[in-house]
Amino acid sequence: MPRSGAFIPLLLLFLLQGVSPYCYTGKAEVCDENMAFVPAHNLVGEGIDITTLEWTGAYLVDTSLWRGPNGTCSLCRNPLQGGQLQRVPLPVVDWRVHSWCNRDLSSSVAESAVDVARAIASDVKNDWKLELGLPDESPVLALGGSQSRLAGYAYQKELQDKYMFIRHEVSCVYYRLRLPQDPPLTPHFSQALSRLPPSYDSAAYQPLLATYGTHYVSQAALGGRVRQLTAAQTCRAVLDELTASDIKECLASQFSLNLGLRRPLLRKEVILSLATLRGRRCLVVGRSRVEPSKHLPARDEKTEHRMRRVGGIFLIEREAQRLLKF
Repeated sequence: MPRSGAFIPLLLLFLLQGVSPYCYTGKAEVCDENMAFVPAHNLVGEGIDITTLEWTGAYLVDTSLWRGPNGTCSLCRNPLQGGQLQRVPLPVVDWRVHSWCNRDLSSSVAESAVDVARAIASDVKNDWKLELGLPDESPVLALGGSQSRLAGYAYQKELQDKYMFIRHEVSCVYYRLRLPQDPPLTPHFSQALSRLPPSYDSAAYQPLLATYGTHYVSQAALGGRVRQLTAAQTCRAVLDELTASDIKECLASQFSLNLGLRRPLLRKEVILSLATLRGRRCLVVGRSRVEPSKHLPARDEKTEHRMRRVGGIFLIEREAQRLLKF
């Protein structure tokens, strides 16, 4: 923490250009009437474990504070929810609304499970390794994301045979926001910091890290994401005269079609290579895992999934999707 005690580095999530909502300082009576918070307000300030990229459920920053001097508050009109007036917590700054969805397909190929783990860890946009004093080529750098479900899937496949791993993703963003440099800490986290010894002791620090994680979220985006990791047997691909690029483009076409997106154009030589499969689907050379996005209610209300189709992509509406831009 770049403040007191544990010195856990900031976790910076990706940002996109957004449209500024209509925000103003509301009077006390208006603030009391508008009970809803802006979507994504509770995505920041929560702890995260860099090895699993999983949220801990414990908040380090107090995002429940909203009442300012004389009972005033910051109110924003949300154009994506019928112009409803919504509160902005005091620690939250730069809350933005997006009015478009990026439907570009992102694809990549990894040669090993370690490369998969490193690619997942690279989604953390700040240099989380900096304060650890590790060299750039240290094998420990694969630690970030090594315990994630996709990395676990890749490690299991490597125990069976030699595989290449092809990843595809489409994401969409509705909102983004961030915390200031010195946000207010939650009382329980402040108490936990005060109980730590002045010098590092593994036994004393382990309960803190287990509860609050290794990092916390200081910037976040809200939207939806579909992500797929396919394990393709390297030897089988060679026997079928298919390169990693061939398989990636074939899978990209199927992935896009399954989402209702425009089919990418395949190169002529790719079509010729795929013809060697004698009409079989390119998924025959690999097995895929689609990891569902996590979500958290955007407001203090009963959790429910409401799906709506936006530009060919199914997204969760009024439901906060946790994004790490995989």
